[in-house]
Amino acid sequence: MNAEAKSYGELALALGWSRTLGPVSDSLALLAVREGAFDRACAVMVDGLSAPVAAAGGEAAVRLVYDALANSELRDGAVAGLQAIESRVAPVDLDRSTRHRFMLWYAQLGALDAAYATGNRLLDHFASFGSICTVWSVLWQPETEAFRSDARFAPFCQRLGLPAYWARHGTPVR
Repeated sequence: MNAEAKSYGELALALGWSRTLGPVSDSLALLAVREGAFDRACAVMVDGLSAPVAAAGGEAAVRLVYDALANSELRDGAVAGLQAIESRVAPVDLDRSTRHRFMLWYAQLGALDAAYATGNRLLDHFASFGSICTVWSVLWQPETEAFRSDARFAPFCQRLGLPAYWARHGTPVR
């Protein structure tokens, strides 16, 4: 599965997609982590930082995340680094892709309270526009299994309107 995903990522790049475009960079970084190539994953994510996140110290925070994924003893510092970025950047300047990345990183770091807080803030943000956003693939990555296994996942799915969708179209296959 990873090899197939990697080939699609390489095809997207060959067809001219930017390496910093959310779906491409997110996929490339996840695949690099799965290969144990934390420096490569970090470089992909740093290259795609938005200006407000970069200005708030985003590069250092992202480096902490990937260092912590390589060495679990560094996880508390990485979580604190992400939380600092979230507190320094205006909510309007934290785009959907960045918030999804933060949810993923928190989940990977075992910080489920922070992952749910970020996810719920993102839902609140979209609700203010009368939407829930349609791009929630981050929820179904193997790296977010602990997030899905948490008791808070059912209410989170309720906020997304997923039970009604699943009743009509079936639940996702795990």
